[in-house]
Amino acid sequence: MIEIFDNIPERVKKQAEFIFDMAMRHSNLPTVVKILNDYTNTCINEEEKEFLNFYFNMRMEQMLNGNDFDKR
Repeated sequence: MIEIFDNIPERVKKQAEFIFDMAMRHSNLPTVVKILNDYTNTCINEEEKEFLNFYFNMRMEQMLNGNDFDKR
């Protein structure tokens, strides 16, 4: 498998997973979106912002499709 965003530190990837999981504990979708957006906007590095946008969208899509491959 080809990994995209291979230049993103593992720390950032783990934080993204944590933030997403914490945001999803809210039952109000606009609140979830605000949390994820606010967190993404704290990044100074544009590559990290792109990664977060990709990751959060991917996780949302997985949830909509009824599968969550990040949770093994």
